[in-house]
Amino acid sequence: MQPPKIDNSAKEERLAYVLEAWKCLHDCEACGKCRILKGRDAEVLYADYIEGKRSYMDITLEIRNNKSKPSEDIFIYFGDYNIRYNIKIATGYSISDNAMIGDFNGGSAEIIIFKKFGYIIKTITKNEQIVDGVVPLIIDSTVSDELSDIGYWMIQISLFDEQSTSKLTLPPFKMQVLPLINSGGDL
Repeated sequence: MQPPKIDNSAKEERLAYVLEAWKCLHDCEACGKCRILKGRDAEVLYADYIEGKRSYMDITLEIRNNKSKPSEDIFIYFGDYNIRYNIKIATGYSISDNAMIGDFNGGSAEIIIFKKFGYIIKTITKNEQIVDGVVPLIIDSTVSDELSDIGYWMIQISLFDEQSTSKLTLPPFKMQVLPLINSGGDL
């Protein structure tokens, strides 16, 4: 369900949406809502949306500081490949009429990685199925096959609904390719 638009919804509808979107699922490990809210009340945080002053998306981005962050650091060593990370999307965004992303099934994802400032772009996952809000990140041999690959990379995930009529791109987050040190200390 998408958040009701301010210009064609009542205050009560927007309040009901916020309360439903942020209700406790009693599964903190898988949900992630508490990490986003940081102990704050959703009704208070979304007061401007409920009152019709600001969009739901603007407030959500402000709460998240326009950043994505994995619950654990993502890193590989130079030369590693055929590694799969399962990334659980924990957010209040929606990209279809029936599903919040955390419960989203059947859509697909595209993941790109890039060095800071956007150079050396590699698409590493395309049209990968989303199951229970989990996006698979597959690290193949092209991600860490050159010495220039060592360092920090940014990962950005785009989510698509089943018909590819909606696209949601999440803010990027960091991944690191670490140097492999042999017994002599050389790369």
